[in-house]
Amino acid sequence: MNRKTSALDALAPHEKAAVLEHLLTAQPELREPAEAFAVSLISDEDRSAVAGDVKDALSRGRGSPRSRSAGGSRRQLPTHRSMIEFIRGAC
Repeated sequence: MNRKTSALDALAPHEKAAVLEHLLTAQPELREPAEAFAVSLISDEDRSAVAGDVKDALSRGRGSPRSRSAGGSRRQLPTHRSMIEFIRGAC
């Protein structure tokens, strides 16, 4: 199949993700290089932006009605540092 008639090019992103998942399941030896490539696509700026978004979300959540349980007591929210460590561990 040539480039102009490629079925892969016609797929939506979620369909391409399904193809990748199928390949990784069928050929598990491809998971490590795929993971390395995925990590290379995630820049430090992307990580910083995600960390900033988490910080903002946590800051907005403090004291809001959603942060209180039915009994009126505050639920324990994760700290900024724990969320950043979680994100860094996931990347």
